[in-house]
Amino acid sequence: MEELYLRYQSHLLKKKQEASFKKWLYIDITAKELLAIYKDKNLEVCNKAMLSMMLEGDTFLITPKKLYSENLVIRYYVDNLNIGRRHIY
Repeated sequence: MEELYLRYQSHLLKKKQEASFKKWLYIDITAKELLAIYKDKNLEVCNKAMLSMMLEGDTFLITPKKLYSENLVIRYYVDNLNIGRRHIY
């Protein structure tokens, strides 16, 4: 499970870096989109990885009613990916 968690995190970081390189202000990522990438899906691990990648200023666009949901959508601001930004979770 740890390996899958790291893969989700790695993919999120790559997407954030790509968006930053394109000079975008933010990128919206859905759990559903992230789950579709890997054959071995785990909703709980996916959501936890998404939360772990949130930095100060990032926000929820859709906060599902259930604890873990593929409807989770997070807006990650990518204009400043400085490692000094505080992690939220």
